[in-house]
Amino acid sequence: MFALAMIYLKRGDDDAWKSWCRRAAEAGLVGATRAMGLVTADTDEEESWLRRAADGGARHEMLHLANMLARKGQAAEAEQWYHAAIAHGLPSVRHDLASFLIAQDRPAEAEPYVRAEAEAGSWPAARLLAEALERLGRATRPPNGARGPRP
Repeated sequence: MFALAMIYLKRGDDDAWKSWCRRAAEAGLVGATRAMGLVTADTDEEESWLRRAADGGARHEMLHLANMLARKGQAAEAEQWYHAAIAHGLPSVRHDLASFLIAQDRPAEAEPYVRAEAEAGSWPAARLLAEALERLGRATRPPNGARGPRP
């Protein structure tokens, strides 16, 4: 069904593509559920398709679902999906999880997720680490009023 959907997509027949893609997704094909998550973005259906894809092991959809749930204020479930995405081999989600934890006023828990990346030279991770340390009251200033490196 999904192969047929792709043929219709290449032909530019959006209605047939969506119809066959939906059928393939409803039959449980993870690739089709991922596609439906994209097709239904910003609609009432999006969360349902993201959940199906994430439950099927689609790690990018796990992240997308976590971000969606965080925006909706469903923090506990969002955090579970961030951890699931990391466990499924998407280490870049550590940064997202750290941002989420800082927003939840949990900077001590956020620190280990960005420390290694910051020490390896990641500027975004360094900024996030600095924010976590500042919230923890452990931010350091250069000695004797010296200025640190400029970004």
